[in-house]
Amino acid sequence: MSSDQILFGLTLVLVLAVSSQLLARPLKVPAIVVLLPVGFLAGIATSDVHPGDLLGGLYQPFVAVAVGVILFEAGLRLSFEEIVPDVRRAVLGLITVGVLVTWLAITATVLLLFDGVERGAAFLIGAVLAVSRPTGVLPLLAFIRPAHDVRSLLKWEGTLVDPVGALLGVLVFTAVSSGRGWRPGTMLIDLGVGALVAAIAAPALWLLLREAHRSAPRMVVPVTLMAVVAAVVAADLINDDAGLAAAVLMGMVVANQRSIDISLALFEFQETLVQLLVGVLFILVAASVSPDEVRSVMPEALVLVAVMILVIRPVAVALTTLGTSYTLRERAFVAWMAPRGIVAGATAAASAPSSGSTAWWARTRCSRRSSSPSSARCSSTG
Repeated sequence: MSSDQILFGLTLVLVLAVSSQLLARPLKVPAIVVLLPVGFLAGIATSDVHPGDLLGGLYQPFVAVAVGVILFEAGLRLSFEEIVPDVRRAVLGLITVGVLVTWLAITATVLLLFDGVERGAAFLIGAVLAVSRPTGVLPLLAFIRPAHDVRSLLKWEGTLVDPVGALLGVLVFTAVSSGRGWRPGTMLIDLGVGALVAAIAAPALWLLLREAHRSAPRMVVPVTLMAVVAAVVAADLINDDAGLAAAVLMGMVVANQRSIDISLALFEFQETLVQLLVGVLFILVAASVSPDEVRSVMPEALVLVAVMILVIRPVAVALTTLGTSYTLRERAFVAWMAPRGIVAGATAAASAPSSGSTAWWARTRCSRRSSSPSSARCSSTG
């Protein structure tokens, strides 16, 4: 792409991201409802917003940093004071047993619905779709205003399950694309590295914030952004994708200290930086999807969504909240609340073909249906 095309593409992405979010407010719908179709249509209309062409090798690092900042902001909302025993038990169940049940159930459903899909691809799809979305859950909770314990459960689940699900997706992708097999210890290493980096970065951020509050209040957000990006990148350089865990844990530590008022940083992060990053990411991810790809999976995808909403999520919630003090109505509400969002989309985008995995990825996309238009392409790719 020429420099003029890149300049036009960057401007168009920014304009579409902000204007879509502005349009969503008077329509009283979540921003994702506007962002996804706008990004998809923009990708059809022009190749200038396609992330592979627009950003090239910068796309994946940008996604990693942006998602880390988003998850840090979500971690800022997690207060230990609201974690009563029942909430703690339910959250732990949802991010462990709930993720496992969701992953395996979606994998089995994909294998049943999609003809010819490889087991590795099915496991990867299940892992990517096991995550929820704090930036989707929180606005919905603010609008619906459920009981305090229900709100706390969904807020903690939506924030903690994102790094768990994202790491699971990366772990599965690495296992099936490299042929080295399943290595669950890798995920524990990622979480350990993230925790170690957060243990160093969070106190450093606290010291920087204390000084900024005292001598340069306008620098609170830039200082926070600097520290978060540094921590996410440091963790990722030590071990791939450990930055997500570091970001969430940093947010939690800063949120639960009592010597500095973080309300200003929280407001500015949510209303400016995070909103902008979410909008830009959704436009880029949606623009990377072609109409042919949507048409080829649409009927099965709609059935998969229905199964996830009507069967898999209710079963996962029923198993993990059994024996808690949540009423049947509260458990039913939790079962209906699990929006997928930018972390799932970014994890899926991170699973795009690379030089070492192109052959495997091509095979996973090939259908064995002889009537499928893609069969000729599959045979040509081997």
